[in-house]
Amino acid sequence: MQLGRGEKYQDLVATAVTIAVHAVVGLFLLLNLNITDALHPEQTEIEAIPAEVVDEVAIREELERLAEEERRQQRAEAERQAELARAAREAEERRQAELRRQREEEKREAEERRQEEEAKHKAEEQREAAAEAKRKAAEAAKQQAEEQRQAALEAKRQAAAEAKRQAAQEAEQEAKRQAAAEAKQEAERQAAAEAKRQAAAAEAKRQAEEARKAAAEEARRKAEEDARRKAEEARKLALELAAREAAGNFARSVIQPYVKRQWNPPPNSYSGLSCELLVTVASSGVVTQVRVIRSSGDSLFDNSAMAAVRRASPLPMPGKAEQASILARESLKIKFSPMDSN
Repeated sequence: MQLGRGEKYQDLVATAVTIAVHAVVGLFLLLNLNITDALHPEQTEIEAIPAEVVDEVAIREELERLAEEERRQQRAEAERQAELARAAREAEERRQAELRRQREEEKREAEERRQEEEAKHKAEEQREAAAEAKRKAAEAAKQQAEEQRQAALEAKRQAAAEAKRQAAQEAEQEAKRQAAAEAKQEAERQAAAEAKRQAAAAEAKRQAEEARKAAAEEARRKAEEDARRKAEEARKLALELAAREAAGNFARSVIQPYVKRQWNPPPNSYSGLSCELLVTVASSGVVTQVRVIRSSGDSLFDNSAMAAVRRASPLPMPGKAEQASILARESLKIKFSPMDSN
């Protein structure tokens, strides 16, 4: 700020000196003009103004004085400027000293902060180193414990594997022994089974032979029985047929004439009428049922025939029981027509 005011002051002095010089020069020219006008009065119509004749020496002295004054002022200004420069230098030196002091203070404070930060950093590094050492120690202890655990597990595994191997070996030996014993037992069982099978086969063969013989004997016996049965059946059938024929002959020759003798046909029955009755009798000859199976178309005619059958009960029966039984089992068919009446 002081240097700026000095420079401004120097500019003002230079301006004043310049103005003074120009004033002196103007005054000189004015005087010179007045002198010229005095020498040539005919060349101007301007009213002459009285002027004081200025001595050239006086002007020169004045100019010298002014120049000396200017030089004096310049010297004074130079001294002032020198003083200002000295004061500025001293102020700058003081400012620089203050700056140096401030820089030294800042440097000292920075150094103190650096030392403090360095101490803190060292303390942090020491804390971290201690923590790292503690972590590494814990990690080493953990790793050692893990290695010991793994070693124990490996030892346990190897012991278990060895025990398993020995157990497997013993089991294999036991299995071989058991297999040998089972093979021996199986061979003995198969031999016994083969002997039993052969005995069973022999027994089966014997039983088959006996069965064959028994079957042959049974077949022969059955054949004989069938032959006897068939012969008996044939005989019975022949007897049955003979009895049936005899019973039929008895019914036609004895029973029907006997019943018809009991019949009284209705009067005026013409010869074209006829009916057929189905008569059921007991083995004693008692009539149990009579019904018309073919009507004559004349109810009186049919009823008279049925009445004749009932009057004839009991009917005469064959002397042989089988013939009477046949007549009792099988109903009698009796046909009535007017030609049959007495």
